[in-house]
Amino acid sequence: MIPYDLVIPSASRPHLIGPVLSSLLDHADQRPERVIVHDDAAFPGRQDEVRAVVHEAAGPVPVIWLADNPPISHGPTLHRLLNMVQTEFFLYSQYDHVVVRPLPVRRCL
Repeated sequence: MIPYDLVIPSASRPHLIGPVLSSLLDHADQRPERVIVHDDAAFPGRQDEVRAVVHEAAGPVPVIWLADNPPISHGPTLHRLLNMVQTEFFLYSQYDHVVVRPLPVRRCL
């Protein structure tokens, strides 16, 4: 089994990132070592809610939480996320892409 980190940029939309993260973890045939989320405060005042949803959806998988308010935009967000990756491989997902089929992570790695 090859370890990987899961990285997800977020834009303060808890109603989207919760189902996305749950679907990723439910459909992947191998869980990540860590979930690394960066929340760009597109809607200020919602970051605590996003953080709670992420921690709940991740379950036993450790979460690394990064946030910026005011927002720093997508490029700098990716830079921050990738600097946190500690595994040789990572899986990137957007916060609004729900997984609907089995995700063959092991075979991909």
